[in-house]
Amino acid sequence: HEQLRDENAAERVVDGRASEHAFAARKEAARKLSTNHGAVVRDITAPGGSPKTQPTLHRLPGHEDEVDAALQQAVRLLIGRRPREREQRAWPSSAAQAATWAAAAEYLSGRIQATSEEVANTLGHEQRAPDMSEAAAAALRAVLSELASEHRRAEATA
Repeated sequence: HEQLRDENAAERVVDGRASEHAFAARKEAARKLSTNHGAVVRDITAPGGSPKTQPTLHRLPGHEDEVDAALQQAVRLLIGRRPREREQRAWPSSAAQAATWAAAAEYLSGRIQATSEEVANTLGHEQRAPDMSEAAAAALRAVLSELASEHRRAEATA
């Protein structure tokens, strides 16, 4: 995302739960997610069931477009907007799409490993480094929680 290279990025307006997190944490999370975007979409939507290392997580094969849109929205929320720019929310347009966004958010939130304990407690990952700092993971999980809450809002209005 070019917004990450914006020299005035720290002055961007941040809405929602991302506003509770420091710029450096949001930037790190957004950079990690945008840099690994394709791999994250493939992981979330891979056929064949749950990851062997995290069997409680549920993948979403066949939902590549919705997962892609949800992750792009997560990055937008982390980055924020220019001060005079209107809020750009690309929220789900149907209850089914909202459910997919919520499932993708839940999957990714559970997949993030930000501490040595999280890494050590995941069979087969013991020698890995954490995915990102704890602060970045907290910012990303907050935004993912916000995306998931849209599902509950869509269900309530349906």
